[in-house]
Amino acid sequence: MKAVKFFSISATPNSSSFMKLRTEPETASPETLQAVNQFLEEWVPLERLLNKTARRTSTRSRGAFNINTLKRMDLFDKEMINQIVQLRKLRNVLIHDIELPDQAQILRCTEEAKALLAQLTGQHDAMADGENGEKNSHAENA
Repeated sequence: MKAVKFFSISATPNSSSFMKLRTEPETASPETLQAVNQFLEEWVPLERLLNKTARRTSTRSRGAFNINTLKRMDLFDKEMINQIVQLRKLRNVLIHDIELPDQAQILRCTEEAKALLAQLTGQHDAMADGENGEKNSHAENA
């Protein structure tokens, strides 16, 4: 029977974390591994924000966000949903050691994740401000 090793990745991945996850890290260049780590550093906060957003409307939601939950929320346009799906696919490919895309593709996705996180953070903050204003308005009327 084959022994199975379990690894965890920290909130801020570093090259050693990713190296532990890969079965054959020596086949990737240091530059590619750095690109992977940069992607994961952008993906982790984006995924946290998406999880938090999904939990706001779906109390049953636990763990990773469900793309259908995000669609039903009607907060994201079709292009954003597609972008989230593609970024998540890359994350899964990298984490589950399916393949190692080329460095240029990983860096493009890193920039997409960074831009999407900035955009969604702005939307999330605006929604939170709106809810706080609504709560304050209710408190003043009480």
